[in-house]
Amino acid sequence: MADKSRIVNTKFWTDSYVEQLNPTEKLLFLYCLTSPQSNLLGIYEVSESRIRFETRIPLETIRKGFERFAKDKKIYYYHGFIIIPTFLSHQKLNSNMKIGVTKLIDDLPEWLKQELFGDVSQGLSNDLKSFEKLRNTLFELEIEAGSEGENKDPSPRTDEVKKIIEYLNQRANKKFTTKNKENNSHIKARLSEGFIVNDFKKVVDVKTEQWANTDMDKFLRPTTLFSPSKFESYLNERPKRKEEKNEPQTQRIAFDKDGIPKKPNK
Repeated sequence: MADKSRIVNTKFWTDSYVEQLNPTEKLLFLYCLTSPQSNLLGIYEVSESRIRFETRIPLETIRKGFERFAKDKKIYYYHGFIIIPTFLSHQKLNSNMKIGVTKLIDDLPEWLKQELFGDVSQGLSNDLKSFEKLRNTLFELEIEAGSEGENKDPSPRTDEVKKIIEYLNQRANKKFTTKNKENNSHIKARLSEGFIVNDFKKVVDVKTEQWANTDMDKFLRPTTLFSPSKFESYLNERPKRKEEKNEPQTQRIAFDKDGIPKKPNK
């Protein structure tokens, strides 16, 4: 594993939350920030046995520490992954680092990406406000990292772009126009990769069903839905099963031997 540098601000020791932790909890918290497995995303895989070996903290104490951090919405240990929701927002990223972060997102297991960034009515991010800032930051980074190469597509594809924008506006109650070059570039790039208009419509349907009228509604936009790192995964998501409505049952009409409808039994 390559050496990495992690700078911890000296204000860490005077942070009001850190001051409340006992010495072992402080060590565990600091380990999460500076672990050899840590990365710019603040989401990385590490086993409990590795944490115990590197900190010499007893396993039971480690688990109690993570229980407290999760209760306080600071750090989560979830199925072998350490997740620090606010870590990324404290980083100063150059353009190469932003591309690196999007690569880290792509490398996360699909189940974890769905838990963190999928349907916010379910999963790990359910009613955890601390994840909203993380999602916002990640979506913005994806747009910045992906837009540079998108603008090079010279193909007009005006009719297809118009159909997709109009469909998004209709389904998500938006007012996007085909005059926005950034929106158009994402659509054209995906079309040039071989995706068709119906693929875009499916993504719009799936994400509108998940995000409409939630805190994710603002991300029902071309730069997020059709981004290079998200479009295909959104396309492969399964739509929610619609709840069966209690529709009145159709009563069968019985006929007598002469073909005359019988009166229904009361």
